[in-house]
Amino acid sequence: FPVTINTEKGNVYRYNRVFLNGEFSLIIDQAVNYVEINHLYTINKEVNIIENVDSKEDPEYRALPEKNGKKGGSLFIVINNLYGRIKIINRGQSGGHGVNGAPFVSRAADGTPGEAGRMDFCDGPDIPHGTSKIFRGVQRCTCDSLGTPGGPGENGADGVSGTNGGDGGDSGDVSVKVNRVYQEENKEIIDSIYSEDLNFVQVELIKGSKGNKGLGSDGQLGGVGGAGAGGICSRNATKGSDGSKGKRGRDGFDGVDGSVGKKCVAIPVLGVNYCE
Repeated sequence: FPVTINTEKGNVYRYNRVFLNGEFSLIIDQAVNYVEINHLYTINKEVNIIENVDSKEDPEYRALPEKNGKKGGSLFIVINNLYGRIKIINRGQSGGHGVNGAPFVSRAADGTPGEAGRMDFCDGPDIPHGTSKIFRGVQRCTCDSLGTPGGPGENGADGVSGTNGGDGGDSGDVSVKVNRVYQEENKEIIDSIYSEDLNFVQVELIKGSKGNKGLGSDGQLGGVGGAGAGGICSRNATKGSDGSKGKRGRDGFDGVDGSVGKKCVAIPVLGVNYCE
């Protein structure tokens, strides 16, 4: 287990012997971390990986909705004796996606139905549409008021806006120095002329991707126009007009991808020393 010392400059981890058989995790989010390993052994013949612990445990490694991704942090690592090959991965967290606007589950209020007309009853049979006449000496009935048309449906509300996606986190920086390299235990490679492959240390920096924008929801459907009044005195009162549909909500904005930092590798005994 590492010894962790909190300093003004960051976290310091010191290991005497580390045996790798696949993957090894360090919590290096956003902080500055100094790691010193005296003897680092790779048990298998594969390239063994040292990676940010959060990204290993979360394949998508994405922030919560609308949040910016965490930065990968800075890692300075010194390996006094390396037995085998390693790959160090430092990645920024992807930004959280924006949230879509909530859809409407119902339409706007319907129009009110028309009111039926009133008839003034008289002696004798009714005449359709309330025609008032003296027919063969008998007074017929008349409409006191005519039926009204239906009321208009309420206009739908505008859709709800989507929210913005979060920015991706920067990859962070990695600097690695290896003092001695061994092809096999106790068999040191002391000069590059004895090695056909100098790629003992690989560094991969991965920026966090942007979060996608949230989409605005459709506008609410307008209410249905009210029915016109029926009956003898309706005079064919018309249905009210339907309400108009609301406008679609505004889409949010995509976040911004994180940036790739700088990696430096130094293996002095092999003449390896570069930054990019």
